[in-house]
Amino acid sequence: MQNFDLFISHSSEDKAEIARPLAEHLKARGYNVWFDEMTLKLGDSLRRNIDKGLSASKYGVVIFSPSFFEKQ
Repeated sequence: MQNFDLFISHSSEDKAEIARPLAEHLKARGYNVWFDEMTLKLGDSLRRNIDKGLSASKYGVVIFSPSFFEKQ
């Protein structure tokens, strides 16, 4: 299993403006980032891969936003 420096957790509404630019910025600086668009492949189980990504990451980054808090 691949190890990651950071796992980025975000609301889907924050993907374009916040999460994707953050992931790209971190990757450009040499960090191994778990970010859904960069890690998942078509047909992968989202829940299973999130669990694997979390357990394989040193740190988690949670993007708290109004959209995040509106989710259950």
